[in-house]
Order: sequence, then C-alpha cells, then structure tokens
Amino acid sequence: MRVTTEGYAALVGRLKAVAEARCGGRLAVVTEGGYDLPALAACTQATIEVLAGAAVQPPGPDGSTDRAREALGAVLEAQRPFWPGL
Repeated sequence: MRVTTEGYAALVGRLKAVAEARCGGRLAVVTEGGYDLPALAACTQATIEVLAGAAVQPPGPDGSTDRAREALGAVLEAQRPFWPGL
C-alpha cells in the first residue's frame, strides 16, 4: 500500500481524534503481520508516540486522493448500519 511510517502516524492521529470526539478517547490497538519487521517496529513505535501525545506531521500528498475518497466512502457505507452517526 506504500504507506510511509509518517503516513501511518498520521492515520493513528486521525483515529485518536475520532476516538476522543466519539467515545471518550477509548481506542484499542492490535498489531498484525510481520512481513517487514523493521516497518512493523517503526509503525508500532509511531503509534505509541502518537497515542502518548506526540505531534503528528501529516505527509505531503503523493498524487490524487480521488481513489482514497471513493474507498473511504465505500467503507463508511458498509459500516453505517453498525455505527450510528457515521
């Protein structure tokens, strides 16, 4: 998916903000995979830092976000029945 560690940290920052706004800051974090152990370690470290309050610098755009918007829209529609208020 070509997500950088900085991009991953930005995603965690957004999830943290949603959790703070919607559910009192409660957020569960689970690791997965181990295909690229250095990347897993870096993203886990970034996650801990962001959740501990480190500032997040969103990465610059890498091209069009139209596909991302479409994908997120599809996810929202799929999850809407299970998450009132989306």
